[in-house]
Amino acid sequence: MSLNHSQLGKRLAHIERELAEINKALKSLKPKRALGFVAAIPPASVCKDALSHLVGTARGYEGVLATLAAYYQIPTMGLYHNPKRVQEAERVLGLKQMVAAAYFWQEGCAYTKETTVDRHTVLHEFFHHLVAQGVVIVKGEDAELRANEFANTILQRADL
Repeated sequence: MSLNHSQLGKRLAHIERELAEINKALKSLKPKRALGFVAAIPPASVCKDALSHLVGTARGYEGVLATLAAYYQIPTMGLYHNPKRVQEAERVLGLKQMVAAAYFWQEGCAYTKETTVDRHTVLHEFFHHLVAQGVVIVKGEDAELRANEFANTILQRADL
């Protein structure tokens, strides 16, 4: 099949339109996996929406966790007040300093020591949930540092 110059131009224009549509669709996809965490941070609008649900207690963070889980298309992380579970994690992990909360990847939830929890702690534990769900991949020794960076970045994007 031979095409003349005019037909080639039309065919090329058609292919360029299709390519533009494909690129537009690819840009709209959310990251499902990211090495590190930068590519996994939601846009400011999602951060603000998620943190608009803040109440301050473990049960009051359900809206925050549901919004973020919906963005990442993963199950919502449970967050419960249970000091004994946190102490168990401290003991098993041999932690020298006390922690406010601990994530249990087998259960897909985090437990807190206190009934009131700060938003940084909730976001920090949610990062561990992202790792457990396979959304973010980090080296073991970097997990705590990356979780803190994730929480700080979300709070900055939400202007809190």
